[in-house]
Order: sequence, then C-alpha cells, then structure tokens
Amino acid sequence: MSTRHSRHSLIILGLVLPFCACAPVLHVHTRAAPNVSFEQYRTFAIGSGEEAPAGYQRSRVTPEVLSVVDSEVRGTFVALRYQEVPIADADLIVRVGAGVRKKSTPPAPDQDSVGSQVSDEDLDGAFVYTDGTLVIDVFDAKMKRRIWHGASREIIRSGSVDRARLESATRHILAHFPKVATSG
Repeated sequence: MSTRHSRHSLIILGLVLPFCACAPVLHVHTRAAPNVSFEQYRTFAIGSGEEAPAGYQRSRVTPEVLSVVDSEVRGTFVALRYQEVPIADADLIVRVGAGVRKKSTPPAPDQDSVGSQVSDEDLDGAFVYTDGTLVIDVFDAKMKRRIWHGASREIIRSGSVDRARLESATRHILAHFPKVATSG
C-alpha cells in the first residue's frame, strides 16, 4: 500500500472512529432484597404498568415501550423456567415503569490560547438531552413486598421506540434474575 493510501486511510479512520463511539451508553443496576430465598418462587404474572419513575414523566411512546418490555419480560421469565399464571395465582408480580426527563449539562470552563476563561457554552450552549429510564420491579405476591429491583438509563436519541435497544436493555436488566430452582 502506498504512503498516500495509508495517509488517506488514517484520515478516514480518524473521521469515522469518533462517530462509532457515540452509541448511547446503557447504565444498568439491579438489587435483590436481603434475606430473600428465590427458591420458593415458581410462577409470575405481569402487573399493571407502573407510573413513570420518580423524577421522570410518561411520554407519548410510553405505552409502546411498556408493551415491548412486557413481552420481553414474559419471554425472559419463561426462559428462566417460571410459569405465567393469572395474577391471583402468582408467586411473583412483575411491574414495569418507564419515563423520560430533559437534562442539561453545563459546559466545563476552559482557557483559550491567551488564558481567558471561556466555556463551550460561549460557543455551543449547554448540552441538553433526553434521559430515559426503564424500571422492572418484582414483588412477592403474598407478602406484597418488593423483592427485586432492576433499572436502566440511557440518553434517548429520537422520539420513536428503538425496539432492539429496548429488548436488549430489558435482557440486560434481567440477566441476573434467579432461575427457578430445579428439584433433584
């Protein structure tokens, strides 16, 4: 390969790589209640959709989001060997909540080449974005107590539902949910 081609390749790579790294970052956390043995649970039901989590609002796409997540939750719980039953007969009640909020990140101050204080805001303004969250809570149906909590957050890039990302976020949240204990 000639030096000229190598230089062009490096320039193109330098222009493309920053855009590849700009995919939204998914932040996930989960927590189980202490001293809860999941071995006793065998069945589940999807409860009514929760309100938007504290600090978030429902959006025009929230019903679609909840529908996609409910379907993914069902598939995941069945794959974990839980049996879906009517809510009155369930050991576990799964509730899903979703919402969005506008956030603004103030620009960081910096110095220009002559030492004057400037900020990105002087050039571009604050970074305003939409933060989306998905919450999955699991309750012991008899005790009416939350025994497991999972949530994810990420920057929402458009006003439409990205089904693949939503399904992936749901799977990431439920990745460490316990399987039904097998007897034997």
